[in-house]
Amino acid sequence: MMGKLVRSEISMTKFEKEEQERSQFAPVQPFPAIKLTKQSIEQRRKASLNDYWKFDKIYFTPDMYSEGYSQPAKFHLELANISQIHNSVQIVLAPRKHGKTVMMKKFLTWLLCTEKLHFAGVLSSTLPTARNILRDIADLILTNPRINFDYPLEVIENNSDQLTFRLKGAKKTSRLLAFSEGRSVRGATKLFDRPEFLLVDDIETRNSSVSMEHSIERGRVLSEAFNSMSIDGTMVVLGNNFHESSLMNLLKNQFEQGVLNPKWQVHVYKAWDNSPLWAERYPAKSETELRELLGAWDESEWQSDYQQNPVPADGFIFQRLAELPVWDVLPNDCRGVIYCDPNLAKKGKGDTTAAVCFSYSPTTDKYYIQDLICRSFSDSNKLLDTVLFLNRHNIYTIGWDGNVNQESQWTQHIRNWCLVNKLPYPRVEYRRYNVDELAKNVQGLWNEGRILFPDSHLDTEDGKRFLMQLYSFAGKKAGRTDDAPDALICANELLHERHLFQFHNGAIKTNVNFYCPCCSTIISIPQWFD
Repeated sequence: MMGKLVRSEISMTKFEKEEQERSQFAPVQPFPAIKLTKQSIEQRRKASLNDYWKFDKIYFTPDMYSEGYSQPAKFHLELANISQIHNSVQIVLAPRKHGKTVMMKKFLTWLLCTEKLHFAGVLSSTLPTARNILRDIADLILTNPRINFDYPLEVIENNSDQLTFRLKGAKKTSRLLAFSEGRSVRGATKLFDRPEFLLVDDIETRNSSVSMEHSIERGRVLSEAFNSMSIDGTMVVLGNNFHESSLMNLLKNQFEQGVLNPKWQVHVYKAWDNSPLWAERYPAKSETELRELLGAWDESEWQSDYQQNPVPADGFIFQRLAELPVWDVLPNDCRGVIYCDPNLAKKGKGDTTAAVCFSYSPTTDKYYIQDLICRSFSDSNKLLDTVLFLNRHNIYTIGWDGNVNQESQWTQHIRNWCLVNKLPYPRVEYRRYNVDELAKNVQGLWNEGRILFPDSHLDTEDGKRFLMQLYSFAGKKAGRTDDAPDALICANELLHERHLFQFHNGAIKTNVNFYCPCCSTIISIPQWFD
């Protein structure tokens, strides 16, 4: 008997010590004694019942943020508003390190504590990620002394997969579950109730497969989850638009084209849009300064994870120069060629077609991209019209990428164009070049800053797309979109084939390529002819 009493005293002492330590190291300090009255509780609960930001200010004090507290930005206010729209899917594409996940954890805590809902879930690509988010929300509810005082509750079940509790005086229990791609929301019910709110985070990451097939499958997972919710349920999807083939980019494009279900809304927030998105935390005066504050690894990461503009990782052939050489006035002695690798895409939404008007000036010994296109076409006549628009008085020929099928098809397209317009089309020369072998010739010119980009195209969609494809080019085997580098590399070769590389003395310089077996590279040796 005495032994049992001793063990009981030891257990009580240990419990009191743990409680004291938990209180001492609690992320939020309890209310002062003066605010522990019944009237104070009622005032706080009434103030925060329909106002999340009042709840946030009362129960999540600045001292709980280990990296320091910053006032919420306008986009945080908008996120709270759209998360209260019933019977909808709200897709939020926002930059990393901007507090969207943290805010939604607190928002879901508010919904559960104020009994605005009793059944919610967390969905991620993997179950461990969803469990971590669930655990964080459970900790916010169960270890916050302020919430525990104003919203006393009884924990019914608390494990890695769910949190179930009953608030004092509540008629229904509240439940939070973890879901993943492998654990479906379908069939998740609580008696006659379905999930009323679903927070989706990290449904796809840089480790996810971003093939079109897998992206569409993830879309089906989200659709099934939404259709498994209550009739007035809300699903909030947090993500980054980091890849052209990702689900987030697919949904964004469908929303912009007006073909996405009206219940699905896409909201895009850029870290920098003439000013910082969260100036209260990142008071940068320029985009470069903000990029340094956020620690973006490279241009691809900055554009994808922070600007919501999916850009492939840089290749190793065309470098991002510290200052891109541009021109605004073309030298009078420029002579050049046009080169195009034609593609037709269904509805003009598939593979791009790039064409470049490329010339050389002997007086400056530089190359000039006079004009360019880089977009999708679905109509052959429209593509031919656009290439013809690139033609100038100083252009000597038009090169066309060709193989047996390409030549026959496009010869017929050109004949049809002539019949429709009752005009002759300029002479087209078909060429078949090995782009990988010829890439070094243009690589040297570009990295030396001897190829000048048109200043008028810097801010156009064609120009941005052209540069993006150049920077990401890593050879044909890399399998990336390479229409722009193909056109530029082939245009340079065609220009030299036509002996348009001429100096002041009238000598013509051509590059003769030799294969070096020692270093397995193509060596370009200049030769001059009178």
